[in-house]
Amino acid sequence: MQYWDLEPLSEYYLEDSFVLDLQATPGRFSIVLDFVLREGHLQYASPLPGEQCCYRKGRLVFSGVKDISWSGQGRIKAATGANDEIDYGGIDSFTIEDDVYRLEGDFGLAEVSAASVDVELEEARAAGPKVSS
Repeated sequence: MQYWDLEPLSEYYLEDSFVLDLQATPGRFSIVLDFVLREGHLQYASPLPGEQCCYRKGRLVFSGVKDISWSGQGRIKAATGANDEIDYGGIDSFTIEDDVYRLEGDFGLAEVSAASVDVELEEARAAGPKVSS
């Protein structure tokens, strides 16, 4: 199964999203991303000047985690993005088989056995300073 077949992920385009951080705690694994929202997403807005996509920062959160395997870490050097954040590239592949989520990209290969996955978005970015007349 592909990630876009899951309801919580159907309105995101992860291949052009940027991985900013990966965090593991007991029972939870999250990937901090600059998500690309598809036009059908309720919070989609026209891209900001200089951007080709509608980006929103948030987390891809795996809950009820039973096991995590993360290999290939550090195979490329992290880059600094346009907003001075470190980014580890995109998610090249994200497939699901039973309760195992398999994500691969420049950050390596992460296989997460979890009960569920969801998205937590941060507040929308402002389009720029407001000018009063």
